[in-house]
Amino acid sequence: MKLLVISCDEAYREELMEGLCSVEGLSFEMVEGVKCRSCTSMRLGDSVWPGHDVLVLAVLDKWGEEEIRAISSLKRSIEARAPRGSHPIRVLCLEAEEVP
Repeated sequence: MKLLVISCDEAYREELMEGLCSVEGLSFEMVEGVKCRSCTSMRLGDSVWPGHDVLVLAVLDKWGEEEIRAISSLKRSIEARAPRGSHPIRVLCLEAEEVP
């Protein structure tokens, strides 16, 4: 089982939701309005740079070539639309085990 942790700029929320819904066997929860800040960047929380992300926690029982291709394609699609040098989406994939 895999756990995907996805942080994505809220401007791409609809594309992200559509892409995730197309991955068979993926169950997820999306948390909206997440304020993001790091050592290298800070969202300003204004109308120019709203500063909100969506955070997705997703579980996938089967992690094969088709699923990897679908998630990678979604990530590349969002990155292609973003301003150069920005990081509009981050995807982490971790081994997971359900608690009995």
